[in-house]
Amino acid sequence: DIGYENCDYVSHELDWTFWASTFGKGKFHGMDMELHVPCRDRIEHLMSMCNYEEIGMATKDKAYLAKQKIDCNAKTDKELFASVRKCFLYLSRYNHALLDQFDVKCFDFKNQFTTYVDHMSTILSHRRFESTPYVKRETNEERNKEEECIWYNDEVRAKVDKFLLEEIPYYQFCDRCMGSENEIATSNTASNLKKVFA
Repeated sequence: DIGYENCDYVSHELDWTFWASTFGKGKFHGMDMELHVPCRDRIEHLMSMCNYEEIGMATKDKAYLAKQKIDCNAKTDKELFASVRKCFLYLSRYNHALLDQFDVKCFDFKNQFTTYVDHMSTILSHRRFESTPYVKRETNEERNKEEECIWYNDEVRAKVDKFLLEEIPYYQFCDRCMGSENEIATSNTASNLKKVFA
């Protein structure tokens, strides 16, 4: 009794250990289980995290919240990467240890409400009672990319991108998975589905 007996699909944004502890040995209802990881452009994802993460600031006259910023003028790489780490949020949702227990696939984050949904609709059981149309609720404020210095400094952007790939398992997985046979719900998948059901 784990609470998912009537589910074909489980979605959670929790630490990676949730999957291993809840669905040990990669089984769900006695069947092999697939994990689907949404993959994002590394720099875009970093800047989204910076935009989400606010820090308390104060002047002589007032206190206020400000967005985290990458220090594009850092004197050393150590200082630059320290400013990058301050933006990190929820990167423990993925760990390479998941590959030992599950069949882990990836898909483009930008397709999560389009071709990914189309793909999953051919696999999952349809509900007897359909819910009302999904309304997307934004969890992050709109970014002002003109205020993000990383887009104006190619050297810093390249260093940060390399740092993210070397340090973060999630980005390593996505780098290997995207474009491989384990990527799902691509535009090719969508066009093939249209051919099958046309």
